[in-house]
Formats: sequence, C-alpha cells, structure tokens
Amino acid sequence: MDLYGDFLELYIEIMLGAVAFMTVVATLRQTLGKPMPPYQYLVVRFLVEVGLSHVFLAMAALGLAYSALPDSVALKWTVYAFAGFTSPYLLFYIYRRTRRKAPTPFIILLVMLGYISMVITLLLSALGLYVTPSIEVIVIYLLWVFLAHIVIFFVFLGTFFRMAAASSAD
Repeated sequence: MDLYGDFLELYIEIMLGAVAFMTVVATLRQTLGKPMPPYQYLVVRFLVEVGLSHVFLAMAALGLAYSALPDSVALKWTVYAFAGFTSPYLLFYIYRRTRRKAPTPFIILLVMLGYISMVITLLLSALGLYVTPSIEVIVIYLLWVFLAHIVIFFVFLGTFFRMAAASSAD
C-alpha cells in the first residue's frame, strides 16, 4: 500500500492546489467584473464543495491505508466513504440545478453522466458485486474527479469570454 499512499498524498496536494487556484480565479472574476449569474455561482460552489470534500476524503483514505486494518477492510471503507458522499451530493447538485433552472451544456451533462457511472461502480464495488474494492477502483474514481474539475473549470472560464463578448457588443 506504499504506492497507494504516495498516490493519495500527491492527489491531496494537487487537488488542494487546483481547488485553491479555481477559487481564486472565481473570486477575482467576481471582484473585477459584474456579479456572477446564478449559473456561475452554482459552478463555483460545485468546484469548491466537491474539490475540498474529496481532499478530506482522500486524507481519510490515507489514514485508513496506513492504519492497522487489513488492506481489504481499509479499501472497503474508503469505497464506502466515496460512495456515501458522492451519491447524495450528486442528487443534491441535480436538485439545485433544476431549482435554479440553470442551463446544462452538453459537456456538463457528460460530466454528470461520468459521475453517475462512477457512483454506480463505487456502489457495485462497495457491495462486492462485479468489482471488488481495490486500489484501482479508488484511483480511477479520484482521477475522474480531478478530470471533471478541470473540464468544469474550463467551461466556467468559457462563460467569461461569452459574457465579455456580449458586453462589448452592447
């Protein structure tokens, strides 16, 4: 589990830095421009909430990896933690999007479908069906979370350019 522990340590550092950078960019956008529309505010909340929660969950996974628990038990509890957070949060996020009547661009829809497939994989793994809890399942899930953050951040940046183009046309 040493390589897994090293991966988790690097993931925590990189994800924390990425979330901090994304938050600073969003804060600068809000301070230097007009107030953010509800859609952009929703995206920023997603980036910060999901990013920081996965940093904390990865810290818990790191603690479990170096604990006295057998590897199989530590991996199972790690999968439970990720599935236990992501499943309700995904439902809450979809509820929040529909409540605000936020647009759902195709790329965001793909990210949401990716999260749904990852949650299904985590739940199947947690239950021991089809896939057993393993380092590979956790690593693939965490890499998906990081990739999804990058994609959503680029979509967020793209809204700046559309807003700038619309305001310069006025």
